[in-house]
Amino acid sequence: MLQKQPQHMITIQMLTKTANINRVRVTFYNHFQNLAQFHGQFIMHYILELYGFMKPLNYKT
Repeated sequence: MLQKQPQHMITIQMLTKTANINRVRVTFYNHFQNLAQFHGQFIMHYILELYGFMKPLNYKT
């Protein structure tokens, strides 16, 4: 979705339709309060994956 349009244009409805999940108080809202919280957790997930990849390489910041 981010390749097709800017982040600020993506709505919960668009996200849940693409992911084929129910948005109305069932799936999306059981895990996230809003789209900003989803974005934060999405970014954190990939930062931690990157850290896990780099840790065995003894990468120093």
